[in-house]
Amino acid sequence: MARPAKPMFAAPGLCDDGALSLDDGARFLGIGRTTLDTIIAAGELDVVYERSKPRVLKRQLIERLERQLAEQRAGSADARTQRAK
Repeated sequence: MARPAKPMFAAPGLCDDGALSLDDGARFLGIGRTTLDTIIAAGELDVVYERSKPRVLKRQLIERLERQLAEQRAGSADARTQRAK
């Protein structure tokens, strides 16, 4: 009888939103692959391996975009406050 497969990820729900190849992750963010590699090397994104192929979690990519949007909105609000003075 075959052994049951080991779960790929320790935390349940970790990849519920999916995982993308590094090329697809870079495309999703609208950046180049080298820039994504730099972001990963800086520890801003985690990499998981599926059959020895590196993947990035789509949830982390979405969270990164949300942070960037929040920073841009905060910067825009600051700029409007400065002009109003």
